Amino acid sequence: GRHHWDFLAPEDRAEAKAFNERRVQDRVEKRERRYIRKDGKPVWTLVTSNTIENSGGVPGILGMITDVTDLKRAEETALKAKREMEALLASVSDGFVAFDNEWRFVFVNPAAERITGMRARNVIGHAVFDAFKLDAGNVFIHCYTEAKRDNQPVSFTAYSEAFGAWHEVRAFPHADGVTIFFRDVTAHWEAEEALRAS
Repeated sequence: GRHHWDFLAPEDRAEAKAFNERRVQDRVEKRERRYIRKDGKPVWTLVTSNTIENSGGVPGILGMITDVTDLKRAEETALKAKREMEALLASVSDGFVAFDNEWRFVFVNPAAERITGMRARNVIGHAVFDAFKLDAGNVFIHCYTEAKRDNQPVSFTAYSEAFGAWHEVRAFPHADGVTIFFRDVTAHWEAEEALRAS
């Protein structure tokens, strides 16, 4: 005989009641809510509801509650893993850049910013061709495209006109795009050139 709101997590009750008061009639609504089980543990649910009118014309609500606790745990685990991976990539000394399948930047670590001078905030979401006015004949783009086409990692060293430096590069294709680790090896190349010239 108790109202289902009695079982909502206390921090969710006010928002749930406010939402119910502004509900749009004849519209299906989906909301994630935390309920509290008898043992006191929270359970995540997906509440799907629709306002209806019964034979007396009094509005009612048809609802379905689905336990999505395992899904929420999986999402939280994936989010934690993503944060940990980003923290790891932020701490490595090699530049790291990730492109999606449209060659848009999706991640640039601080070392990549330091090595190239580009800023993640200026390139994330932009295609590498547009960000640096590169054409398909560019050696870097050619190697990345080859890696993606053949689904094989590539390693190479080349001079970057865009950044005025020699870069040692390792590119790894995957289902969502290509990830690239690189380092500036200009000092090494210049030292070798000086040795050859002497």
